[in-house]
Amino acid sequence: QQTSVGWAEEGANVPVDKVISHLFGTIPSTCQGQPGDGCFLEHDKVEMFDGHFKSISEIAIGDEIKSIRNNETVKGIVTNTLVHNINRNAFVVKINNITSEFNHPVFINGKWIPIADIGDVEQVFVEKFYNLEIDGNIENSEHNFIIGDLVVSGLGDNFYLNKKYQRQPINL
Repeated sequence: QQTSVGWAEEGANVPVDKVISHLFGTIPSTCQGQPGDGCFLEHDKVEMFDGHFKSISEIAIGDEIKSIRNNETVKGIVTNTLVHNINRNAFVVKINNITSEFNHPVFINGKWIPIADIGDVEQVFVEKFYNLEIDGNIENSEHNFIIGDLVVSGLGDNFYLNKKYQRQPINL
């Protein structure tokens, strides 16, 4: 069941039943249906820098993906690929032909919010979740990528990046 507290600020154009409590803090994803997770299913398509699309499970370190910086399209480099074995039910959001763990940060209207704030949450069986770290060694990167026509966080499991570029509220 969804709760009505979370990232959406007062006056935000987000229905209260779409807002999920996301007060878990910024921790690297483990993609196991636990706080801090944020991953995608194997066939979800990532937009590459050259404009074609590739399944997230087929992306390799060094691949060039489309990233956004200062409202401009830029090249992002995949610095880590993550595969997490789940093999159980997990909370997900299905939107724009992708399936995302419910709390993956997306960049909407100039703010990072959990994807659950823009889609319906459901529970499904997940074998594996996949995620990417983008530009892990580049300080002035926005560390994001495009999947399902959404700008999503590309911090991966990198503790340094997750601490420096906080995209989720801190634990209370």
